[in-house]
Amino acid sequence: MKRKKIITVSIILIIMITFGTTLAVFFSDVQKNKQKQANFVSTAVSTSTASPTATHTPSSSQTISLKGANFSNSTDCYVLGITCTFLYQYQLDGRNPRKISLRAPDRHSADFLLCHVDDNAIYYYENYDNGCDEMYSDGYEGLTGHLYRLPLHKGSDGRDVPEFENITSVYDTYADSSFTIMDNYYVAMTYHSETVIYNLDTKKKNTNSQNRTHQEIFSVIVEKGKDWILWERKGQLLLQHIPSNKIEILTKISPDSCNVACAQSKNEFLYCYENRKGILSINSYHTQKHINTQLTTEKQIRSCVCHELGIKNNKIEDILVDDIFLEENTIYIQLNLSLKNSDELEPCIIVSQNIEGKNPPAYEKELTQELTLHSDDSYYTKINRNWYIVEQEVWMNPRYYFYCYDRKTKKATLLTSSDPGYDYLMNSYGRWG
Repeated sequence: MKRKKIITVSIILIIMITFGTTLAVFFSDVQKNKQKQANFVSTAVSTSTASPTATHTPSSSQTISLKGANFSNSTDCYVLGITCTFLYQYQLDGRNPRKISLRAPDRHSADFLLCHVDDNAIYYYENYDNGCDEMYSDGYEGLTGHLYRLPLHKGSDGRDVPEFENITSVYDTYADSSFTIMDNYYVAMTYHSETVIYNLDTKKKNTNSQNRTHQEIFSVIVEKGKDWILWERKGQLLLQHIPSNKIEILTKISPDSCNVACAQSKNEFLYCYENRKGILSINSYHTQKHINTQLTTEKQIRSCVCHELGIKNNKIEDILVDDIFLEENTIYIQLNLSLKNSDELEPCIIVSQNIEGKNPPAYEKELTQELTLHSDDSYYTKINRNWYIVEQEVWMNPRYYFYCYDRKTKKATLLTSSDPGYDYLMNSYGRWG
């Protein structure tokens, strides 16, 4: 009996020692991986000159601006609720949210998607597919449904007041792949690639059939300006002029391109795309002079990145432009790199260039450093691509953490639930990630 007890105890001790060794090896590997990532990150952000350290202290007094955000007007900004049956209405500083119930005058119940917001009305439409994550941008990737207009007027506090008793159905979008509202026009591209401009006041329709196809093709609105829309349609970028409905083919793009980034200034817009050979190009188009100019080539971007990271060009497997934005006369380009024969995290790099394209791209150390510092050292580092820019702020979303970065002060602040912009960010982006 005593011998059996000794054997049992010995077996238990052996199991405990084995398990402990396994845990030690596991945590040792985790620590090594963290160290490897830290070493890689320090290489990505190192330059010959040191820079001031950004501030990362959470603040309950952080103020952001929603002016110019999706679905905003001069006083308020709107976000679709998660059930697709109501809206959140925010002041432009992210404060004082209200809820607005959406309804269809001729239906008992329905799910809706936002199409457009201005000072006069909210435009929304029925979502027949019950998938409210299919569209979340001002007119992008539209689904079909009856389009409704909810009139607005300003209340005594200066904010929007909905006129629910005056909701009207303005257009049936069943034949249209994507659509939006521009002033008093409904603008769309059908599944057969006809462009449509419908005057909401006169009820007159202008249809352009120059690109009509027999097969059904899905189109996407990349960007819209004051009197134009940039479309992506089956490997082409098309520019539609409003209200003439004239169409220009700007360029052919890679059919496998996952992203066409765009930014605009007063009389021109910048767009980034991959051509049919998968090579990046950043172009500028002047909407008044109708001049299309290449600003930056992939070769120039690679040269800048390789110089700053201290790596050879052949080590880069792929280079993608994740987003671009414009501030005064400078274009900022956010890059994601994939390195050959490497399991390390993908560095997130920011470069900038003068809008006139006179100088080659320059490395933005502080902004790149901020993106890197706020990454976690796990798989979710790749989520760093999802960052959003309004006015002087950059909102980064590594694993649903939001930071407000001021490019003038070069300081980043973690937004918490007590900050007025936090609720807007979570309802706009956090739940869609």
